[in-house]
Amino acid sequence: MQQDLPIEELQNIENESTTEIRSWAINYLDNKEIYYRNIVRYVEENLQSPILEIGSTPCHLTYIIKDLGYDITGLDLDPERSKNVIEAGGLDVRECDIEHEKFPVEDNSMSGVIMTEVLEHLRVDPLWTLREIHRVLRPGGNLLLTTPNLFSIYTLYNVMTTGKFNDPYEEYNKIRTLGHMGHVREYTAAEVKSMLEKNQFRGCFS
Repeated sequence: MQQDLPIEELQNIENESTTEIRSWAINYLDNKEIYYRNIVRYVEENLQSPILEIGSTPCHLTYIIKDLGYDITGLDLDPERSKNVIEAGGLDVRECDIEHEKFPVEDNSMSGVIMTEVLEHLRVDPLWTLREIHRVLRPGGNLLLTTPNLFSIYTLYNVMTTGKFNDPYEEYNKIRTLGHMGHVREYTAAEVKSMLEKNQFRGCFS
């Protein structure tokens, strides 16, 4: 049975934050509770420790999963952006440019890897990232990957009414305002499945 999540604790931590991304992190938390609950449900049913989380900021999910008793390590381009949550939760979040650098994790050392809402932000070499995930996963380990569906009703409606699936200026400007790129490339389910299979991942894709 799914436990209560420390949403109120995270709200208090973010409200006391002085980081530059405070407003974004608070808004993200306010709109993601159902999403976090769905991720936690999957983790409880399918993943075991140790877990690696790719692209941790704002580190809410890292905090939640650790609070549930899992051994979780995070990777992020700039962990300092979420220093308040990292310090409050005693989180292990390591600095890493996941599109260029070898993950600071041993081969075959992780039972599970989580990469939620990250793939669409990658702008240089997502295949490098997937290969590194495959390297650190143990045989039989599980990858939980989520990303917006380019063929979703919302996206198709947006394209039909505005002529674009997002605002390129806003998405590229996030590298300055948030410290990471916005949505560079969204994928169809078939495209994600193809990328995973060609990087030797096997199993359930949906």
